Amino acid sequence: MVYIHPMPVINIGQNLSMQINVNNPGSQTLILVIILVVTLLVFVRKKKNKSFFSFETTNELKGFAILAIVFSHIGYFLSTNTEFLFPLSVLAGVGVDLFLFLSGFGLAMSAMRKTLSPIQFYLKRVVKIFIPLWIVLAAFFLLDWLVLKQTYPITEVWQSFFGFFREADLFGDVNSPLWFITLIVFYYLVFSFFFKKEHPILSALLLFFCGYFLIDYDFETVWRVDHLHRLHYMALPLGVAFAGVVMSEKIKKYTKVLLSFLSSRKWLKVLGQILLATTALGIFLYFVINSGVGRGPWVEQNISNITMFAIVVLFLIKPFGLRFLGLVGIYSYEIYLLHWPILYRYDIFYNWLPAGVATALYVMYFLLLGFGLQWLTGKIIKKIG
Repeated sequence: MVYIHPMPVINIGQNLSMQINVNNPGSQTLILVIILVVTLLVFVRKKKNKSFFSFETTNELKGFAILAIVFSHIGYFLSTNTEFLFPLSVLAGVGVDLFLFLSGFGLAMSAMRKTLSPIQFYLKRVVKIFIPLWIVLAAFFLLDWLVLKQTYPITEVWQSFFGFFREADLFGDVNSPLWFITLIVFYYLVFSFFFKKEHPILSALLLFFCGYFLIDYDFETVWRVDHLHRLHYMALPLGVAFAGVVMSEKIKKYTKVLLSFLSSRKWLKVLGQILLATTALGIFLYFVINSGVGRGPWVEQNISNITMFAIVVLFLIKPFGLRFLGLVGIYSYEIYLLHWPILYRYDIFYNWLPAGVATALYVMYFLLLGFGLQWLTGKIIKKIG
């Protein structure tokens, strides 16, 4: 989700910054859907890792999340006609929550398996956020200056390199979706101080109150994106709590007993999976239509989280792997950092190709750029030790 300032504060160039007009948006959406479905089917494989919440499943969920966000930014903001990419474009908020939930889950699982000092934690985790962020910011600040003759206030530049984004002006900021970075950096900064592996549920509750404190007090550094943080501050603590449940010895014991019972009654196991999948799918479809948008941050956030859990359940239950989604998920953070300035200010496909085909090509293009950025980040991290 991205905030559109009613009066963009910066007028960016005349040649490369643009929105797109899509003729026959329904047909173009159908073209993209067909391309996506064929691609997913070509790369469908039997699940290699059947462990609960494997890296394979995590990457698939990240791939789903980033595609939901990119399609939403294209359908609702890049395109002048919001019918383009509907209904693929309605899950941006859920995609953001998925990222935060998976981040919280991953942080907690890692912390419960291996204890790190705060310094070790920051070196391992925060650096992986900032190095690709710095590369992308430097690239777009430089490109905007050289190509578009556009400069930005010096305070905006240095604050962005520290991960503070005070607003999310879609058509004026250097990279509007980066409002998300401020929230996740905040949680990363406080995580090592509040998380105790002996009490993960309590730790999740403390992190929730930290997030509430961040958005309840209108700090000047984030006040223009406060309304966006209000919609998403629960997701990361929920991921931490979920990790605590997964790692609970009592839960493991009961799960082992249940699986032992079902192993001799395969029909009952299959029936249970069908019922659970059907329920999750029903919840997902209902809340996609009834998203709660406009009913207040608390309602909207809770509905988004329920929808997110329904998606997680569906991905955990499915007996096959979606390798293409998993591949996209591996580079999802890099794609998030790169996609909007390229789409809006440096378009290379929509001017020349049908919108459905151009969108599919952009997915592949972002995948390639994400690979390059991750490779470069790895080289830098290795260089600095």
